[in-house]
Amino acid sequence: MSIEEIVNMEGNRFCLKHGPNLLIIPTIHDAEALMARLRSREKKDNAMFENLAFQLRIKPMYEGDTLREIFERLETIVRYIDAGISVEESKRQAVAVFEERFPNLRF
Repeated sequence: MSIEEIVNMEGNRFCLKHGPNLLIIPTIHDAEALMARLRSREKKDNAMFENLAFQLRIKPMYEGDTLREIFERLETIVRYIDAGISVEESKRQAVAVFEERFPNLRF
C-alpha cells in the first residue's frame, strides 16, 4: 500500500483529523538486537510483527521523513527515542520528552 492509501483509510483519516499534540517514535539502530530482546521475554505469541524481516522493512518508514512530515503538518511535535537500549532507559527518555512538552503535567 502507498502512504496515500494508508492515510486515506477511514480510521486513519479520523485519527489524522484529530492528531496528537506529541508523537514519540521509538527507534532502534540494530534490529537484530531488538529481536534478541524480544526472544528473551516471557511473552511467546509468535506475533507476525515480531520478526526480523518485518522490522527491517518498517524501520525506514519510522525513521524517515514521510511519517514525521505527515504529523508535523498537523502541528504534532514529533520526537524520537532510542528503544535499542534498556527498557528502563527507553522509559526514562519517553518521560523526559513528555515532561519537556507538558511541563505542568506530572505523573
